[in-house]
Amino acid sequence: MEESIHNIELKQFVFEKYMDNRAVADKYLIDSITTINQKDNETQTEVNSLKQRISQLEIVVIQLEEENKTLKETMEKQIKEKSDELEKMNQRYSLLDSILKDVVRSLEEMKNQNKNTLIPTDEKKEENEIPEKIQKENEECKTNANNEIVFKKDESNENEVSKKTSPITEVVETQTKDEEKQEIEVDELEEELLLDKELESQIEQISTKKVIDVIYKGTEDGFSAEEFNRCVGSYKNILFVIKTTKNEVFGGYCSDVPVVDDIARGVFGDKDHFVFTIKNNIPIKFVKREINSYSTWLFPDDSENILCFAGAFLISGNCRENEESRLSGNFKREYEDNGQTIIDHPNFRVSEFFAIQLE
Repeated sequence: MEESIHNIELKQFVFEKYMDNRAVADKYLIDSITTINQKDNETQTEVNSLKQRISQLEIVVIQLEEENKTLKETMEKQIKEKSDELEKMNQRYSLLDSILKDVVRSLEEMKNQNKNTLIPTDEKKEENEIPEKIQKENEECKTNANNEIVFKKDESNENEVSKKTSPITEVVETQTKDEEKQEIEVDELEEELLLDKELESQIEQISTKKVIDVIYKGTEDGFSAEEFNRCVGSYKNILFVIKTTKNEVFGGYCSDVPVVDDIARGVFGDKDHFVFTIKNNIPIKFVKREINSYSTWLFPDDSENILCFAGAFLISGNCRENEESRLSGNFKREYEDNGQTIIDHPNFRVSEFFAIQLE
């Protein structure tokens, strides 16, 4: 700017010196200075605008850094949860493998034991039979007056045969009983490890999906929101099954279970959602009247509630010890009930609670 003013003053001097026109020189000077001031103001305005833009960008950068930090923490938490779930599944499979190996080993030992029991009994019998047979033949074989051999009729033949076969029969019967006992133990093991076959069939019938695994069982994992969330969070295609102390069975389906943090999380617009009940071994299915609404709710770890199907029922914490779990009074409004009810009383106590993953 100093150089520009210097040039202007030089031009003014030229005007005065050689053109003898002071008025023109003054006007030129004033116009030039005004133009320079305008450009300076515009430059300053642009600088201020750039500073403001930089400040805005700095705020955006800070927000992005915070979001990135939050996202990173969320991802780390989910990875940890998945790792815990994988570890738990590995433990389950290891336990199952160990139990099955023990069963196979027991069967092999029993088979070898029965085999060893049969062999010495048979050998001992043969050793005793040879001299007895010779003695018996000597007694039964006699000669008549013509030195002809006459055999005495063996009246106790049938009894002798029965006596000869009785030790083997006893061993076979013992082996059969042991095998039946082992089969009973295996059946009891299957009943303990697997879902009830009839219930599994009813679940597949009402959901038209195949059962893959039981990922949560209340009597084993615990009747609390913390244990429930740890087992089922972030899973897809989950059917929840509740058994009451009055042998009632009902539940609901959620296609995408949310991950719960410090606030309750709900599922909105789940077009595949439904609730159901099983009465007289017949599954009955209820669907939402309005799809664009909340269906499934999960609660924080420290909550007094575990699971809620909006408009259907609520499962409270420690539900095996109390009757605070209850049906919703809005069931007829929220679901197409066709004159049916889930159960016939508003409050209930839970005896078992499953979360079952479907295909």
